[in-house]
Amino acid sequence: MTAIILAGGKSSRTTKYKAFMEVGEVKIITRMITELKKVFKEIIVIADKEERYKEYDLKVFIDLIPEKGPLVGLYTGLLNSKSNYNFVVGCDQPFLEANLIKYLINQADEIDIVAFQIKGKLQFLGAIYNKSCLPLVEKSIKEGIYSFKRLYELAKVRSIAEEEISSLSDLDKAFLNVNTDMDLLKAERYLNISAIKAIKKKLLDS
Repeated sequence: MTAIILAGGKSSRTTKYKAFMEVGEVKIITRMITELKKVFKEIIVIADKEERYKEYDLKVFIDLIPEKGPLVGLYTGLLNSKSNYNFVVGCDQPFLEANLIKYLINQADEIDIVAFQIKGKLQFLGAIYNKSCLPLVEKSIKEGIYSFKRLYELAKVRSIAEEEISSLSDLDKAFLNVNTDMDLLKAERYLNISAIKAIKKKLLDS
């Protein structure tokens, strides 16, 4: 299985390029790659500029149709992946967790898409896509429809309700997407809470 990071967006809701925004002085993309390497041998990036990612020594592919959103990023990623099953995620999820990814992987059997459903909403990114989705994505693109909603109407989808995974993680933290400067402040707050918990644990253990 391959991990595909979609990083071709404009970051229009923040003043910074969001993949390189720092949470705890570490770039979001760096945090994500570190976590993904716990699960995947192959990680590829779909971006608007290849040179942005030179320091990571990963394969980078440019969106086949520029500025048409993440569905085209998915299409580009699936075409260039060597794997039938692919974990596809945006570049803005600093607290991505390997254990949640592994839970998804265990559900990916003879199905087009496996996705989490958090607070009643399907998570189109941070989901697993089979290459069987390619003709369905092509159909949507040819129709000029660039939303994931259309793909999910056509595909065989298995959704994982949050009740199934609530014991595995702090879901609000794990599924935080940093799209705005306010989201960045929220991410920093989560880090501060984690640091305080670690200090308290150390004091109790000593």
